[in-house]
Parts: sequence; C-alpha cells; structure tokens
Amino acid sequence: MHCSTLFAFLFALLSHLAPVVASPTAKEYIDWRTFSANGVNLGGWLVQESGIDTTWWATHAGNATDEWGLCANLGSKCGRTLEKRYATWITNPDIDILASAGIKLLRIPTTYAAW
Repeated sequence: MHCSTLFAFLFALLSHLAPVVASPTAKEYIDWRTFSANGVNLGGWLVQESGIDTTWWATHAGNATDEWGLCANLGSKCGRTLEKRYATWITNPDIDILASAGIKLLRIPTTYAAW
C-alpha cells in the first residue's frame, strides 16, 4: 500500500468514526486530567511485531525479530505481504463492531518509517 493509499484509508477510517467521536468546539478542550473514554489499541496492524500474531509472524518472518528483518527476509515480496496485512488485519467491519461496543478512542501505532 503506497503512503498516499494508506493515508487515504486512514482518513476514510477516521471519517467513518466521526459520528461516534464528539468534536470539541473552539471554546472546549479536552482536560486530560479528567478525560475518560473506552478505547482500544490497534497493535499489529501498521507495525508488525512478533508477539501480536505469532502465526502470521511464523509464516512470513523466518528468523526475523522485527519488521526490518521481516522485509530483509521477504525481499521483493515484502511490500506485497505488508499491503495484504494492512488490508486484512483491521477492516471497516472491525471498526463498526468496536463502535457498536462503545469504543470511542482508537490508538493506532505506526512506525517511524511511515512518516
């Protein structure tokens, strides 16, 4: 997935959540000392880690210990493999399920290489 495609997907995902997440007006702000929300971490989606999905990691990573090593092992197949992972690990229906369960905050870890 090219960066522009990834950003377009993330924008669409966040736009999809817009009705769920209240946007503060100019006079409002989030007081982090009292803020409370139900949230989840979407780990293992945009940053590949061996401990999140051990089956996927064992299938694709060989003896790699991190995403850099994963791509070194996969060579020219790395991009294709990661694009498939990005498109299938977290999907729009997954976000719908989270929203229907009252989840209002998503933590989306990324790697420095994404920026």
